[in-house]
Amino acid sequence: MLVLTDGKMTITDNAYTGITIAIHKDVPENALLLSKIETAFTKASQFLYEATRRRAYFGEITVLIPQTWQDKSIYDDARMETYGTSDYRLEATDTTTQFVDNPFTLRLGTCGIPGKWTHLTDGFFLDDSIPLDMGALEKVLVHEWGHLRFGVFDEYPLSPNQNFYVTSAGMVESSRCSLANTGVYYYMIV
Repeated sequence: MLVLTDGKMTITDNAYTGITIAIHKDVPENALLLSKIETAFTKASQFLYEATRRRAYFGEITVLIPQTWQDKSIYDDARMETYGTSDYRLEATDTTTQFVDNPFTLRLGTCGIPGKWTHLTDGFFLDDSIPLDMGALEKVLVHEWGHLRFGVFDEYPLSPNQNFYVTSAGMVESSRCSLANTGVYYYMIV
């Protein structure tokens, strides 16, 4: 079900809605791309549902078709959606960039502050020969969802010289939001 939104994500009755995927005007028109996007996000929704122990899934996702594509009767007019306000920005594959077809999420805040948007490419969906370093397509989408929705830090370096697991004292630490989080341990006897 496609529902037009303003690009603002919400969760109601365990379903994330208001998610927008905007296709850049330079991406060539391709019906297979739309089918692959639908399939990938359907599988990602199922994976998210299982991973959250049935607590969340993707309910409604809007795909914003660029005006450079041929108008079709199955497309609704955009109301408030724009490429600049979308949650996912799908561009044509660019072999000159560091990421090529690997997705990434633009994050400007500290851990826990949601990302701005996630970058995807047409090649990510269309080229089955692309070695995805992080696993299956649906798992990669859910992984990036964590960065986009919850502001989770990267768990892997973007370059060989980036050692964000190493503290200023030279200690190796895992990716997490804060050492300042406190709580009480409870043991449950089943």
